[in-house]
Amino acid sequence: MSTPAREHYAWLFSDVERIRGPVSETARTGVTGFSAGGPVSMCQVGVDSHFVTCEFSLYPEQKLSSQNLRYELISRMNLSVENSHKLLTALGNCSMEAKLGHSHTVDVSAFMPPDTASTVRLLLLSQREIGGAQYGVYEVCLEE
Repeated sequence: MSTPAREHYAWLFSDVERIRGPVSETARTGVTGFSAGGPVSMCQVGVDSHFVTCEFSLYPEQKLSSQNLRYELISRMNLSVENSHKLLTALGNCSMEAKLGHSHTVDVSAFMPPDTASTVRLLLLSQREIGGAQYGVYEVCLEE
């Protein structure tokens, strides 16, 4: 990750780290990057299998959220690394095509294995101004 990107994420994730625990400096990425149709890059949060994306907010193609934010997604659901990648990548693809935001629900049953998650809700976890623009992190929660 380049220095401007590192600085961006250090600032963006400062509240995430305070609220949810340290964000790993090592990103899990695919051989093919997200912009070429591969999985999103994500970093582990805390000591459990919780992950935060680390590339969406830098894509100008991402639709602003309903709170007018460029954003990343954090999942604290108990999913495997593979299923976390599937979930966050699919939501990231959705964020390039649709306006998502706080309290929105998304049907994820089409790309998640049975008995994992069928509907998730996005909740605004944190928000920051960086370089005059507004950014946020939405938590992806299992809809009960």
